[in-house]
Amino acid sequence: IDVGQVLGVIAKVTVTLTNLNHPYPQDLKFLLVGPDSNNVVLLANAGGSPGAGATNVTLTFDDFALVAPRQSGQLKSGKFLPVAYPPPAVFTAPAPTGPYGTNLSVFMGANPNGTWKLFVRNDSKGAGSLTGWGLTITTHSQMFSDFGGIAISNTAALGSPYPAMINVAKVASPITKVTATLIGLTHS
Repeated sequence: IDVGQVLGVIAKVTVTLTNLNHPYPQDLKFLLVGPDSNNVVLLANAGGSPGAGATNVTLTFDDFALVAPRQSGQLKSGKFLPVAYPPPAVFTAPAPTGPYGTNLSVFMGANPNGTWKLFVRNDSKGAGSLTGWGLTITTHSQMFSDFGGIAISNTAALGSPYPAMINVAKVASPITKVTATLIGLTHS
């Protein structure tokens, strides 16, 4: 999925896998890789039970979900924590090598713009399908500050340093709002 022209940095990411169908879902592994190469295993080795295939199952992965999909038993639709049950998930190139992230917070503070990739590995001979997948990315603006202080003399003079500067870099453009806050301003 190509993401572009999103302002701010990532505050939260959720991922939805839509209409998963597979006779042996416990043999599936899903790896999400962000534009900055940070990654997380969304699901590995879950939903294992004889004859308990996945049919039109929609899974949303969210760090604020209450539970992870069960390791055994039928895989059901819902909102879940990412989980990778043993054995460790292994993905082949062009996927990155491990170790892999364990929750979606690995993306927090990163630039959301660029290509997001979902790698799917099937460890069984059973064929399956996924009709789609999507991302919900919540961003927040960045804050830049300088707590070096500015001296203001008691005569008609300029503050020191003059001018006070804050270097701002790596900000998605265009900048649509700037708020300046004076912290600890005193005058006598």
